[in-house]
Amino acid sequence: MSRRLSPIDIQHAEFSRSVGGYDRKEVRAFLERLSVEVEAGLREAQALRQKLDQAEARMEELKAAEAELQRAVMAAERIATDMKEEAMAEAEKLGAVTVPGGEGQVERIREATGGKGADVVLDFVGVGATVKTAMQSVARQGRVSIVGIGNLSPYEWAFLTTPYEAELVNTYWGTVEELHEVVDMYKAGQIVPQVTRYSLDDALEAYQALVDGKIAGRAVIVPHQ
Repeated sequence: MSRRLSPIDIQHAEFSRSVGGYDRKEVRAFLERLSVEVEAGLREAQALRQKLDQAEARMEELKAAEAELQRAVMAAERIATDMKEEAMAEAEKLGAVTVPGGEGQVERIREATGGKGADVVLDFVGVGATVKTAMQSVARQGRVSIVGIGNLSPYEWAFLTTPYEAELVNTYWGTVEELHEVVDMYKAGQIVPQVTRYSLDDALEAYQALVDGKIAGRAVIVPHQ
C-alpha cells in the first residue's frame, strides 16, 4: 500500500521535463492520485463529522436526562424527623417537611405521604427504636438504609408488621464510584455539608458535644488547626 500524500509532498512535487514542458503522463498520474487522496480525506472528514454529531446528540440526551432527574429529585417531598428542635429547624431551612418525634410519629409520617409511607428512608441514628420507626414508615417496595451506627441495639423483624417487599440495608463506605459522585456533587454545590471543626487538642470536647447532642451535622477533628 503506497504512502499517502502529505502537504509537503504536494508542495515539492517534481516532474520530468519533455518537449513543450512537463511530462503530461506524470502530471496526470499525480493529479489522479491527489484526487483520490482528497476524496478519501473528505470521506474521512464526513465520517468524523457524523460521529461528532452523534456524540453531541448523545450528550444532549444525557443532559436532558440529568435535568429530568434533578427536577424529579427537587420535586420529591423530603420529610425530616428528629427529637432535637435545632435539627428540625435546620431541616425546614433546607426545604424539608418536618415531623416531630415521639408518640404518633409514624402516623404523622404516613399522613404526610398520603398514607403510603416513604419510598426511601435514611436512618442516621441506627438504634433499634429508630430502625423500627423507619420500617413502620416505609412504603411497600420501599427501601430503608441504615447510615448511623448507634448503640447496636437489636431490631426485631416480623413479616406481618413489615410492608411487603420493603428492603432493609446497611451502608458504611459505599463504592469508590459513589464516593467520586459525592465529591462531584459537592464541587457542583449540590451538597453543602454541615461541619463543626475541632483541633486535635479539643477532640474530647468534640466527642462530648456529640454525646450531648449539641452538634448539628458532623464533627471533624483537624490535626493542624
